[in-house]
Amino acid sequence: MSTLRPTEVPHGVTAAGGYRATGVHCGIKSSPEALDLALMVTDRGCNAAGVFTVNRACAAPVRYGRQRLQAPPADGFRAIVVNSGVANAATGARGEADTAATARMVADALGLLPEQVLVCSTGVIGRFLPMDCIARGIEEASRSLEAGPGGDRAANAIMTTDTRPKQTAYRVSVDGVTFTLGGMAKGAGMIEPNMATMLGFLTTDLPLPAEWMQTQLRWAVDQSFNCITIDHDTSTNDTVLLLAPPSEGDRTPADSVAEAFQMLLLRVCTDLALAIMEDGEGVHSVVKVMVTGAESPADARLAARRIANSPLIKCSWNTGDPNWGRIIAAVGNSGAAFNIDKLVVRYGDQIAFERGCAGSATRADLVKAGRQPRWTLHVDLGVGDAEGYIYGCDLSKEYVQINIGES
Repeated sequence: MSTLRPTEVPHGVTAAGGYRATGVHCGIKSSPEALDLALMVTDRGCNAAGVFTVNRACAAPVRYGRQRLQAPPADGFRAIVVNSGVANAATGARGEADTAATARMVADALGLLPEQVLVCSTGVIGRFLPMDCIARGIEEASRSLEAGPGGDRAANAIMTTDTRPKQTAYRVSVDGVTFTLGGMAKGAGMIEPNMATMLGFLTTDLPLPAEWMQTQLRWAVDQSFNCITIDHDTSTNDTVLLLAPPSEGDRTPADSVAEAFQMLLLRVCTDLALAIMEDGEGVHSVVKVMVTGAESPADARLAARRIANSPLIKCSWNTGDPNWGRIIAAVGNSGAAFNIDKLVVRYGDQIAFERGCAGSATRADLVKAGRQPRWTLHVDLGVGDAEGYIYGCDLSKEYVQINIGES
């Protein structure tokens, strides 16, 4: 399967056949130019898989989504509605009622059952949804759904502090089977791996069984969205949803097709995760913290996450300052097993630390490596064969400025 040659195609969630979408301005955001409600609709009932935030103060739409996926409608899911600007989190019983009412509005507008509609929200925590705006937006969105460019509008409508939409899609043919997988995501702050880290929506025209979909989505999320961190904060609303037409008899695809789907799913999720990192609030540098030589994959990630979340290290990445002593300190505080006499730290291919003391690289070499917009920090713990990685980023003055007020 190493010869898989997917073709990149436009329009994200509407790249696959059978999906329509749109984005409209309903009035949540103050600017009339800002889209703030997205609607995605399937032409046939679909299976859905989902991974949700582990934040125990999760928002009303997260609880609603979990319940819906646990008891899916007999005729499949048909729509996802997303508002941006108000999170509908920390809103009590009214928030729960507003989420259910939103699903009913979509169902009424499209001739569906409420249980066929999934609901997501993103934005400021603690505010109630302006239901008059939601109703107006759903009515307008239901009249402007389309394939192709509709996906582009939806990707714009789910943004909050994002500076640009994030979407990707690929098409591939394997053993006579051609399918497309596309997705869109939003996220720029309050991003920390522990699934799901943001909002993400994926669609495919490959028929799949629901249970198998759930397993594959959880695996792909763990290898992508769970491997990014911007600010060590896990949101109340994080959700990733995958829609696919049901397979006949709940059969999984043939092995070659299943493997191709797995690889494409990981690629789409990774594309979106890195797009989130590169558009992170005040981010100038995205760093892949690659840890090798660990006793276990869990230890590797433990050390990588401790490095990526250290404010001192993140500040040094902002200026390109090669303060590798902070990395040694973070490894020592991580809880991961390591051997200081075998520990190696590299900025790109430049050795900063080895054999218990400073490496061969000059300061100028390390500064040059650490000032790239995307680069790899390699840390070998010297105690095993396991590895793992986390994508981190610098901490800038702009991040602080953005987050002084509401976002």
